Amino acid sequence: MSRGAYVGLLSLVIALALVYYLAKDQATTVGRRGAEAPVGVASAAKCIANQRTLESVIAMYRMTHDGENPTTLSDLVPRNLPLIPECPEGGAYLYDRNAGTVSCPNGHRDER
Repeated sequence: MSRGAYVGLLSLVIALALVYYLAKDQATTVGRRGAEAPVGVASAAKCIANQRTLESVIAMYRMTHDGENPTTLSDLVPRNLPLIPECPEGGAYLYDRNAGTVSCPNGHRDER
């Protein structure tokens, strides 16, 4: 296997571990919020986890591309992600290339 293949595989493993960790973290946070609308809370939690995952993958991309952010989120497929997630309530994430951040078109934000 070439070095590039190892980096790609390592990136995928790290991304999957982050998704698991962040989704687990969101599940416990959502459980403490009480009896809010469960579907809306679950959608928001999934959306926030998606945003965190995308930003983590963007950071990994930056490490392997001399500190440059991807031009578009599509640059992450298929090497870093199998596909670009969307908000569970619909809509593609908005990407700020200069900051390397994503935001939800429906206003879901990570309050941490």
